[in-house]
Amino acid sequence: MKKLLSFFAAGLLAVGSLGVISCSGDLQDNDVQPLAVTGIAGTEVVPMTIPSGGDGSEQYLTFRFSEDFTFKGLDGKDKALKDGWGGLSSIQFKIVPSTELNENREPNWKVDWGGATDSGNIFVKPGADEYTALLMRGDPGTTAKGPSNVQIDGAVMNEEYTIRVKYSGNKVSVKIEGVSEDPTEMKINIVGESKNFPAKDEDKKDLTYTMNKAGKVYTYQFISVADETIEFNLSNPMCGTFYASSTKDGELELESAGKKNKKNLSYDVKKNVEYKITVDLSSVLKPTIKAEIVDMLKDAEIYANWIYADNSYTEKIVDNAYQFIAKREEIDFTVVRHDGSVWGPEQGTSVGIDSDSVLLKLDSENSLKVKNLKVGSWYKIILEKDNDAFLSAKVIQVPLADFTGMKFKGAFDGWDEANGYKGFDLTKQSDGSWTVDFTVTKDTADFEFGIYGNGNDKWCHEESITVGNDFTKVEYAGGNAKIKGAEKGKSYTLIAKPGYGSIEVKIIEK
Repeated sequence: MKKLLSFFAAGLLAVGSLGVISCSGDLQDNDVQPLAVTGIAGTEVVPMTIPSGGDGSEQYLTFRFSEDFTFKGLDGKDKALKDGWGGLSSIQFKIVPSTELNENREPNWKVDWGGATDSGNIFVKPGADEYTALLMRGDPGTTAKGPSNVQIDGAVMNEEYTIRVKYSGNKVSVKIEGVSEDPTEMKINIVGESKNFPAKDEDKKDLTYTMNKAGKVYTYQFISVADETIEFNLSNPMCGTFYASSTKDGELELESAGKKNKKNLSYDVKKNVEYKITVDLSSVLKPTIKAEIVDMLKDAEIYANWIYADNSYTEKIVDNAYQFIAKREEIDFTVVRHDGSVWGPEQGTSVGIDSDSVLLKLDSENSLKVKNLKVGSWYKIILEKDNDAFLSAKVIQVPLADFTGMKFKGAFDGWDEANGYKGFDLTKQSDGSWTVDFTVTKDTADFEFGIYGNGNDKWCHEESITVGNDFTKVEYAGGNAKIKGAEKGKSYTLIAKPGYGSIEVKIIEK
């Protein structure tokens, strides 16, 4: 595989992606009611506006296509456009009734409208006069996963768009108001054939692949649908056609008169891996192209029935893991990619507590079952990944932190140099907290400290604890923590409250 180079931003995704995970629901005859848009800023819904004096048969949502744009969700909190299912690389959404939501103000996936599941996303081009009819869950063309996502085809950065919906009974249609062309656009021109970049759609209409523009930087992001080598060049109306430079890898050069050896770009990709390509035209005389593999768990979530067997919802993955307190003795979960596609196990697979990892497959319709959870105990789902090879999951029980045998040390006294760097024992109190007294005898800019066991067994994690403040959360391992506000010659007490996967610490003057 050719070397992948990194840059920033996200590009417009023109290939289709699978619909979000969902539950089956019965077809319903709905009266006109307030609608909402889901997926445009994450799973949470954004309410649509009914025009003043309107009967609800026409509703709309207006937004600006920019990195800093936020919607106001039903919970009153800001929802960022960039956090949507496709991010800024491919603005995607579905329409849902505002009455069909769960307790987290997310869709319950009983009623929603989108495109035909088997044909991938349904693309709607801004500026078209006619409305595009959508399918309701349960309509022919949808599956148990429901309809596919609606994707805006050709949005221009920093332009304003309005999603307009016509709603009558169970019938919903949509159109997008706004511009869809940019005289400074950059297009990817495929040479030969490509499964990732087909020349025509299912209706035999020509497909084009336009990069997202931010200033003089263009980006394009996609999840590969096949292992292949993509050969292409680039074109821009203001500059012309770009080919690979013959002098330096990663640079482009404009086609010049009489040029004979036009060198196309080629890129090896693997199925189910996400890629981001960036072109920088800051210097037209010396443009560059860079690419990278996108973290497969970027903006991914865990979808599980955390509290009730028949009510699942998502929780955000942080540092390739999610920690939770068991509310049930058994849960089923899947991992949801930012585009709505799902990782799951082979049918009937379960994972034990503190046992080996289980391999997950993209587009699996199965959930991973976790049994024998102790209600009230803490657990962590840990995801192990290789961005271009596999994803696996395991579940561990997270014990309550125990400071027995651990030592408190810090720069406040030169790390207890006078006592052979042994440090100080913490004493467990009747309320479950642990305490230790210390005196500052050294002058230092940063009073680094930690609670240390053997080797890498330590509580510190680069937090700053200010004397006199309330408890601060401190995680396991990492760089040393720091004490702020300590003074030479004064004595202090450190109070540590043990937690599950973290502790809380505060320092008070004696």
